[in-house]
Amino acid sequence: MWSLVEKLLIAFDTKDFNHYNQTHDLFHTSYPKEIHADGIRRLKECYKQGLHRIHLIYAQEVLKKEKIDTTGQRVKEVLVTKYKDIEKPSRKRKKTNILDNQPGSSDELPKKRVRRIPSKKAVEILAPMVAHSLPPTKEEVQRYLAALEGISSSSDIWDAARLTQYYKN
Repeated sequence: MWSLVEKLLIAFDTKDFNHYNQTHDLFHTSYPKEIHADGIRRLKECYKQGLHRIHLIYAQEVLKKEKIDTTGQRVKEVLVTKYKDIEKPSRKRKKTNILDNQPGSSDELPKKRVRRIPSKKAVEILAPMVAHSLPPTKEEVQRYLAALEGISSSSDIWDAARLTQYYKN
């Protein structure tokens, strides 16, 4: 740990940061936009400019010696990088990859499920089954299907799965 502290002290005490950065690999893990000679100079000047701006705001808003001028209060000479800004592009890429990999064309809309409503005759036939507290056995299901087969139309087709679902609902 002390070796890292010594390396950092040497790095920030050097006059030519670009030369130090080329000869040592301390800052090669990441490449921020501001770590170059001009960026380091701007970081050092940032304190002086901030102190000057604080004196101006103090004179304008606290002492009221000058008219309040809000232009340029948020101006920064240094590029501010936030963690969430770094992560956004990768998230967008992941979403687009997922959407691109889906089968089928994008022009097709998902079909809405049609609710099948049983006819009045079918409800009358199935009423004893619904009144029972126990689910129907396989033999009872076959009897109900045989009874429904005679009255069913092309839109009202019954099978064992639909019959058990009707009982559950």
